[in-house]
Amino acid sequence: MRSWTSWQDWTGLVLGIWLFLSPWIVGFASGFSWNAWVFGIAIVLVTLWALAAPRRTAAEILLGLFGVWIFITPWLLGFSSLAGQAWNMWILGILFIVLPIWRYATANSAY
Repeated sequence: MRSWTSWQDWTGLVLGIWLFLSPWIVGFASGFSWNAWVFGIAIVLVTLWALAAPRRTAAEILLGLFGVWIFITPWLLGFSSLAGQAWNMWILGILFIVLPIWRYATANSAY
């Protein structure tokens, strides 16, 4: 796979930006915004790494782990009752778990 061509990583980059901006767009309570900002920046950096070095599986593993964290944070940080914030994190978490797996599976089947 050539650098900068994976649609899954480009989608992850856009979703990382969304995650960073979501406290303002979705209206997070101030105590939970830090999580979206930190992981939004981390995801943007890791997806840029994955785009630049497409055969590095470490980037895909990190993105999957970030996805698991994002998915469980509404329960761990105590905002699962806040529907907009929680659903935003659950959907993003699932996408950040599925996209790296999909990218890894399709990249390895191309060889």
